Amino acid sequence: MQTPNHHNSGTEEPAENLPEHGPAQKTEHPAIMHDHLVEAAEQIFAGQTALPYEQYLTKLCRSYAPLHLADYAEDHNYSDAVLLTDLIKRIREQLEQNEILGESVQGAHRQLLVIGAGDGRLLEVYVQLARKIGIERIVMNDLMDAHVDAIEEKAKSLYGTDGWQETDGVKLQLLRGDFRTADIAHQRYAIAIAFWFVANEFLDPTSSTAMHQHRRAIYRKIHAALVDGGAYVEDGIDVNHPGFYETARRRSEEILGERGILYGNHQNLMLTSWKHEQEPEYFPYQIRFTGHNGHDNREKEDNGFQERYAVTSSLPVSAKVDLETASTQLQRSNTLGEALESMQATQAASVTFPEKQGEKPQNIRYRKTTWWERQDSA
Repeated sequence: MQTPNHHNSGTEEPAENLPEHGPAQKTEHPAIMHDHLVEAAEQIFAGQTALPYEQYLTKLCRSYAPLHLADYAEDHNYSDAVLLTDLIKRIREQLEQNEILGESVQGAHRQLLVIGAGDGRLLEVYVQLARKIGIERIVMNDLMDAHVDAIEEKAKSLYGTDGWQETDGVKLQLLRGDFRTADIAHQRYAIAIAFWFVANEFLDPTSSTAMHQHRRAIYRKIHAALVDGGAYVEDGIDVNHPGFYETARRRSEEILGERGILYGNHQNLMLTSWKHEQEPEYFPYQIRFTGHNGHDNREKEDNGFQERYAVTSSLPVSAKVDLETASTQLQRSNTLGEALESMQATQAASVTFPEKQGEKPQNIRYRKTTWWERQDSA
């Protein structure tokens, strides 16, 4: 049974106050200015209408190479921990009802799969959440060797150990490389998570057809890895909510369509340019798959998932609290409910969301985080 979407970051602007689609305003973010998006399309596709998959992966890795993700995401690290805690609390309750998790439930499926784990930004949060719900092993995958190396170093720093070892009572396994070919099916999983826009990078720009086939293969792989009734959490860009990303997707559709780039899927793609904040030797351009008008839901439903819960929220603009605080609150709490109550109070006092400081709606970055339940009928 589907649950209505919720919004957790403040009062939304009434529809009549939202910006009209039209000429760019001078105050808009440089990452989505029309001319910058044109440059992004030219840099990514180099005059072609498609891009070989390996070239896409190379450019994707270059775009992330200069970033230390915990620093880059410092404004929303804590709110990410709160969001994950809320989702895992809801999921744990359902999985216990389904006898997938619980004190009396045994089995090799007591595992958490983290897809696109980055450099381990949220490692300590995943470990504490796993301990709270009886997960025995966390399997973390990332495309970039440098990111996996960073997870190893962080695990050693925090817990004195790395892959396949105990990290505060939970085993940790690290898998390098493209998720499409990663060997994840050692056992079945209770929960899989693709957090902070990872699923928006599930794309093969070789052709519009290849794009569809690639995304279907990814979702079928996740479906096969989960136990029946298991949970898949996808945290993605929300282009259905008027704001920063909706504007970027709409402009990208026009730019890509005019050039015949990946025609047939161009309406589901979003360009961004971060050259205003990245060093020129790296690749400050990105393209992401951002299905809209129901496409984002249909592709999961068509591959064996049913929506259980979804929440739309905005990325904070500042925070006076960090991940260490979140990890400590989780560790010291007796239950997830107790931890969540404490964390939500801290967030209310120490994290500022853009709606609360009068940010223009077109500059607010909205995300949608959805819990999908694996159905056995697919």
